[in-house]
Amino acid sequence: MPADTRNTKPRKAHKNPRAPLACESCRIRKIKCNRELPCQNCIVRGIPSRCDYRGHGPIPAPSLRSAHAEGMQERLNRLENLVTTLVAQDGVPGQVHPSSEDGSGHSSQEDVSREAESTSTASIQHGLGVLKVDGHSSVYRGSTHWRDVMKELTELKSFWNQVQDDQDDLLSQVAFSTGTANGPGLLCGVVKPVGLEELLATIPPKCTTDKLIERFFDKKNSPIPTFHVLHEPTFMKQYQAHWESPSETQIMWIGLLFSMLSLIMLSFYLNDEEPPEYEGTSRSLYELYRLRTAQCLMMGDITKCAPHTVETMIYNCMAEWAHNGDSETRVWMVVGLLVRVALQMGYHRLVDPSQYPEISIFQGEVRRRVWCFVQGLDILTSFLVGLPSTIRTIDSDTLAPRNLHDWELTEDMTALPESRSLEEETPVCYMLAKRKIISVGGDIISLIGSLSQHSYDEVLKLDDKMAQAYKELPAHLKMDTPERLLNEIPYLVNRRIQLEFLYNQNVCILHRKFLILGRIDARFSRSYQRYGISIALTRSPAISIRRNEN
Repeated sequence: MPADTRNTKPRKAHKNPRAPLACESCRIRKIKCNRELPCQNCIVRGIPSRCDYRGHGPIPAPSLRSAHAEGMQERLNRLENLVTTLVAQDGVPGQVHPSSEDGSGHSSQEDVSREAESTSTASIQHGLGVLKVDGHSSVYRGSTHWRDVMKELTELKSFWNQVQDDQDDLLSQVAFSTGTANGPGLLCGVVKPVGLEELLATIPPKCTTDKLIERFFDKKNSPIPTFHVLHEPTFMKQYQAHWESPSETQIMWIGLLFSMLSLIMLSFYLNDEEPPEYEGTSRSLYELYRLRTAQCLMMGDITKCAPHTVETMIYNCMAEWAHNGDSETRVWMVVGLLVRVALQMGYHRLVDPSQYPEISIFQGEVRRRVWCFVQGLDILTSFLVGLPSTIRTIDSDTLAPRNLHDWELTEDMTALPESRSLEEETPVCYMLAKRKIISVGGDIISLIGSLSQHSYDEVLKLDDKMAQAYKELPAHLKMDTPERLLNEIPYLVNRRIQLEFLYNQNVCILHRKFLILGRIDARFSRSYQRYGISIALTRSPAISIRRNEN
């Protein structure tokens, strides 16, 4: 056998151009497509009817691996037939078996044991063989010759290496575009960074976003009672600046916007009140905006303590809590991360211009609002999982925010107005009223979770504090008779029920250990009475019962 035939260069495998997996709109804009029909990006941009795929319909992600395996299996079957034919020949030196090595120390079976992307079998040329022509001889070897088999192996390895390089990136894009984690995005989700262009492309058009933001700040129809964390005039000023120059917007502010949009979409889905333009898509959009929020938090790096970081994390926590109500432990862990970022940014220290001149009067009051909410969120989530809260009382000396309207706060103010009475409804009056009950609830958690023995006198003392906190609730936030509730504004009724439930839940936890003793020992009769009333109201908070706290 001529030795020079061994130097024959392996011929290249011809590849057909691949059909694009993304829809035409996403392909032109060079953004990731989730390959649904219509895809999420086309829904966000309001052009679902223009979502079109070139040459084929949308290819769902789960079918990718099977398609890749099919194409590779066809090539392997042909190679196996060649080798079988070679082995059947008589007198052929250097017989090659399907399991023999290719000279590099790796068997062909090992080389083809992994999965690969699909490729058209039309690219395989049949019956060509190997033709070597030079000045001394002209030699042709048919396609069943063992040297052609070796050439086929070389082509297969080259093809496989190329596919392997592309496969990981492709599948990660599929998981990133279509996969949703059953848990908080920061802990369990896919948060692969994306470019600013793709983030901006996900934001709905301004006319659409205007309506969503208007709903968010709507006092009567807001999806959650947490809009007080933001100072609306300041946010709207930043909002207008964003639309004037989107590319210059800070990544963390974009995350804040996505977190607000995710809450709006989640409210549409959970309350079964989808507007016509979001019918059947609100949950998908919520997942998309939740993912974008997590990406912005990761890309903006929460450890850098940039502006809007805490606010973005607050809304992200609220969205996770509302969506994963049965996964309090995960949410509690995310809240723990939020608390540590807030501590790192100094929200827990008394904001006094004489001590911290870098912080203006306006910024100080806004920071008090944020810290007040973070404290409450920490206590509530700790209460649900039965674990100690992250923030201790001695860790913070920040004063409570004042009960003021947003229009009373301006960036150039030199002094704070006097706090209004809680009887006057403002954007923060509900948070301040709730803070009274939550603060006592934090003391109850510390007492119940303490490893040391506590006396019944301490229980009675906390019970008195809780009763006083409930008594100090403003009239517009107290429960009334069911007849009157029917004529009340829905958002006020919702807040009253939440406060009523929170109060009775704390009372039940405080007296639960002494319930049985209260039935047989007069010294603990108060626990028996208080627990019985509170458990009844917890099950039906709309029932109005006149209490005699004495």
